[in-house]
Amino acid sequence: MAMLGLIRPLFHLRFWFDLRGTPFSPWVDQLLLAFMLCLLVAALAAWRVQRQAGLDKYTRRAWRKVFSLCLGGGLSGLILYLFTWQRVPIFSMRIFDLLWLVIMVIVGRGIVRYAFQEVPAIRTKQAERAAYQKWLPKSKR
Repeated sequence: MAMLGLIRPLFHLRFWFDLRGTPFSPWVDQLLLAFMLCLLVAALAAWRVQRQAGLDKYTRRAWRKVFSLCLGGGLSGLILYLFTWQRVPIFSMRIFDLLWLVIMVIVGRGIVRYAFQEVPAIRTKQAERAAYQKWLPKSKR
């Protein structure tokens, strides 16, 4: 029954569009801050992996996209956190946190689709093309 009391405010528009900019509960607030900082650390890790030699251009491009997502999401999330912490009237509405989360999920799905669907399709297409061009006559130059 206590859990229902925690979830009930999520279904009211006033909770999401309150102009006073009250932060979430303290443990959710600290969890959000830790998540933003973890995104920035993950951006540094993705940058290091992307800079390694020996990666093909598609793998490097996928890691670059992960880096961009983590860095952009971490910095924009910290800005939203700062707005909520400072209680800036319009920019600290909770709907912006929800919108930030939706954008992160959509972009993340795009990166996963690129890395696990498009890149293997490109690689098989290149392998087929190389197998076909192996039998074509070469120019004598």
